[in-house]
Amino acid sequence: MAMLSMNKYTSVFRLFLCTAVLSIGLAGCGGYRINVLQGNYLDQEKIDLISEGMTRNQVKYLLGTPMIADTFHEDRWDYVYQFRVGKTQETIRRKVTVYFDGDLVRYVEQYGQNPDTETAGTAVN
Repeated sequence: MAMLSMNKYTSVFRLFLCTAVLSIGLAGCGGYRINVLQGNYLDQEKIDLISEGMTRNQVKYLLGTPMIADTFHEDRWDYVYQFRVGKTQETIRRKVTVYFDGDLVRYVEQYGQNPDTETAGTAVN
């Protein structure tokens, strides 16, 4: 009789243990979201280095290939950047437009959010 009750408690304990392990394992699933980066990462320090009179190649060296190089507006390059934080779903959007006169920079406009500072419509001198 003692042997029968011991097996009964052992199977109940095993069932409880399996349920607990399964619950803990499933609690960890689905709570993680990845960070999503789209476009050209725009480093404010590199943007600040752009000055009037720089060539297209110099701008491309600093900021990379533009996200949008419109064939109808060859005097303008658009750099677009969006970063979505996975956990909070907060979205940071930035846009930098570089205007050229021929092959040389005329001015730069900045729109959107910068993690360090807010900028909007900043022109290069």
